[in-house]
Amino acid sequence: MYKDTYKAVFDGLTKLLEEEEVYLLKGLRLDDLALRLNTNTAYVSAVINRQYQVNFFTLINRYRINKAIELLDKGGVQIKTVWKQSGFNSQSAFNIAFKKEKGVTPSEWVASL
Repeated sequence: MYKDTYKAVFDGLTKLLEEEEVYLLKGLRLDDLALRLNTNTAYVSAVINRQYQVNFFTLINRYRINKAIELLDKGGVQIKTVWKQSGFNSQSAFNIAFKKEKGVTPSEWVASL
């Protein structure tokens, strides 16, 4: 991949994740990011792998978990609503991703606050 293309994809991806919070969209796919960035999935995947050293799903889940933690840390929200607000399709997928990323379950996280 050319240096200019790589930078453009990385900058665009960063904007989509940090500013537009596209990871909150349920059912988000690599194809969706590529379409928004006017490129192909191979380039997006290459940037994710090189810059973040994870695959697409792990990256998206990482952002979703961080959003969930932001919501949980505020207090006053129930775990059963947080998974929906953070972009997950199911509570079980949320629990699995949370435990994998943080080493504790969402309930254990809340209990430690």
